[in-house]
Amino acid sequence: MSEKSQYGAKGIGFKIVVSGLLIALIPLLVCSFIAIQKSYSQREHAEGEELAGATEQVADKIDRLLFERYGDVQAFVFHPGAAESPEAATKAANFYTKSYGYYDLMIIADASGKIIAANNQDPEGRPFDTASIIGTSVKGEPWFEDCISGKIKDAESYAGDLAADANLSKIMKSQGLSLNFSAPVVDASGKPIRVWSNRVSWERSIREVLGGLDKTLKAKSQGAAISIISSSGKVLEEFPKSAVGTPAGPAAFPTSKFTGTKGFFTETLPSGEKQIIAYSKFPGFSSYKGHAWHLVIRESLSEAMNEPRQLRNLYFMLIGISAIGICLATSQIVSRLLITPLGDITDKTSRLTKGDSSFDLPETNRTDELGELARALEIFRRNAGKIRSMTTQTALSVDEASTAISQISDGARLQTNQLNQISSALGESFGAIKLVTQNATSGRQKAENASISVEKGKSAVSELTPIVEAIAQNSRKINQITQVIAQIANRTHILSLNAAIEAARAGEHGKGFVVVAQEVGKLAESSAQNARQIADIVEQAAADSQRGMEATETVGDAMQEIATATRETTESVRSIAVAMDEQQATLSQINGNVDQLRNIAMANTASSEEITATMVQLSKLSNDTRLIAEFKTE
Repeated sequence: MSEKSQYGAKGIGFKIVVSGLLIALIPLLVCSFIAIQKSYSQREHAEGEELAGATEQVADKIDRLLFERYGDVQAFVFHPGAAESPEAATKAANFYTKSYGYYDLMIIADASGKIIAANNQDPEGRPFDTASIIGTSVKGEPWFEDCISGKIKDAESYAGDLAADANLSKIMKSQGLSLNFSAPVVDASGKPIRVWSNRVSWERSIREVLGGLDKTLKAKSQGAAISIISSSGKVLEEFPKSAVGTPAGPAAFPTSKFTGTKGFFTETLPSGEKQIIAYSKFPGFSSYKGHAWHLVIRESLSEAMNEPRQLRNLYFMLIGISAIGICLATSQIVSRLLITPLGDITDKTSRLTKGDSSFDLPETNRTDELGELARALEIFRRNAGKIRSMTTQTALSVDEASTAISQISDGARLQTNQLNQISSALGESFGAIKLVTQNATSGRQKAENASISVEKGKSAVSELTPIVEAIAQNSRKINQITQVIAQIANRTHILSLNAAIEAARAGEHGKGFVVVAQEVGKLAESSAQNARQIADIVEQAAADSQRGMEATETVGDAMQEIATATRETTESVRSIAVAMDEQQATLSQINGNVDQLRNIAMANTASSEEITATMVQLSKLSNDTRLIAEFKTE
């Protein structure tokens, strides 16, 4: 069975063919896509430019045609009949109507605005009933007023935009749409005496030109709609629908889209269709200024893209032919050079995996990758017996090693359990000693604090003794000062008595001094009383100071005894704390050693288990290798 029929779409040959096809087609598709897009873009631009050029040419042609009509009326007013009798004027109007063929109606009105003459024949020479308008007035109409007032000068004409003319509508029983070109008829002095007014047929002037444009577009297989848009954006003409409007007609395109004198743009309709819209502004011609119309051509973008579409179809056809050719060529080349020899090697490899090694390998003589693969297969076939023997011996050795390691693992597990028990007991002892150590440390700290407090109290008592002694000395000094004050008070009292006696002797002149002496005597007596009170208080303070000194000495002796006892207690507690710290350090070291032994035992146990698992896996691997060496596939 060939590789292609055996593997089908999953075969390497099929994948190579598909890959080659994709590698060849992707650049072609990319180039085709770029070419088509560029062709579409270039065609769209070229079509827009072509249509814009056509609108410009046709707009210029229409302006030239209307310029001729602009000059016709200036020539007609010089006809002799224009200033003569109504009959002569009518005859002149018939002559021009038939000769030019552009006019539906020619009117001659006098200076008062009354119509005195009009053509009574159409351009074909048939009767044209204009009797109903003869004698009617056109006074007040812009064309008449501009001409009769002299606003329209010599060599100028009144040029009216497309409008529904009432007189023409009355005669022709229609909308009466036309273009008005008028000029004054003047006398020898140049004074306007009449007005000649022509009504240009829209059908036989503008639409004839648009018809020629339509034929040109259709000759190029371009179906397009042609419109004339007024300066206010209203539809004046839609060709070929024959939908003629007025300056007050339906809205067309916003004039803001018309930039410059000509151009084009694309627009998507509500239906989803895209259009190319080309436009050109009517520029006027010479003295005829025009009406600022726009000529617009609308063409479906799909119509303009016929040529690029044909190019796209051609590309697709070429791509399809190229794909088929590439598939056939690649399939044959790959089948001959790769698929057939690769299928042979695959078949022989499959036989070897099933235990069949009785085949030849001529492919070992190849110098490519398939030759390398065949030589590797040959080496594998030669070494198969050696591999089978080696894997059998390895499996036996692995089984023996697994048994021994299992016994080691059991012993390590038992040792780990015993070390765990010892570690637990040491942990409890360590906790108890640690608690005692903490209590001893706390007692030592409290004893040291008490000793410090006692020292502070003793120091305070020592400082209190000189203070009490100083208070006693100050009391004695105050007592001395009080005695001096008492003596001064006695003397002051004696002086006040003497002063009173002397004042009494002075009689009337010493009365005031008597009062002063009395007050001084009272003050001296008061000072003596206060001195006696201060002396009593100082004597009492001196006695209290003496008792304080005696009590201070007693407290100092007691504090000395407490300080001595506290120092002895502190030394004892410190000794206990130091001993407990040493004991705790010893137990901590022992516990650390036990933890290390336990960790080593646990690591040994884990390593034994890992080795056991590895040996089991190695045993399975040996069995699998033995199966491989026997060329058995599951």
